[in-house]
Amino acid sequence: MATEEGMCGVISGQEDPRASWEMLYDQISSFNRKTQLTEALERDPRGMIILNPFRQIIYCNQSFLELTHKNSTDDVYALRPGEVLGCVNALSATAGCGSNPECRLCNIDEVIREIQKGISFAGKENIHVASGQENEVMALKVSGAPLKIGEEIFLLLVVSAC
Repeated sequence: MATEEGMCGVISGQEDPRASWEMLYDQISSFNRKTQLTEALERDPRGMIILNPFRQIIYCNQSFLELTHKNSTDDVYALRPGEVLGCVNALSATAGCGSNPECRLCNIDEVIREIQKGISFAGKENIHVASGQENEVMALKVSGAPLKIGEEIFLLLVVSAC
């Protein structure tokens, strides 16, 4: 877990940094104002999530909550996709989703890495997430794109069951 807040709103003290709580609060608040973007994302039947540059969820639509069996955005915000999905590799890594060596084999991680490189859409099918809690395997289709808002670049992921 993070031990101190570093420069630029980054939590230090872990191998895979995360945004500070203040930065997260600002990002979550800005995306949860009703805008044309969030209204469009809410109408989409697929799960939609927006990640900050640290790969933390700062927005999700109701369809994503239903897909992941979560009751509230409080169960999702500030986490990374594998942590929300209950991926055994994310749950066993000290820094969470994306930090375990096994994550390099994960197609969700691959999609995120491609989006971070600026590739417009990177779709992958049959992403199997083994849940550490129920030993469930979810077959998912994930695609995404970079999302530029002002000077910041976020990641839009579209997640649906196969």
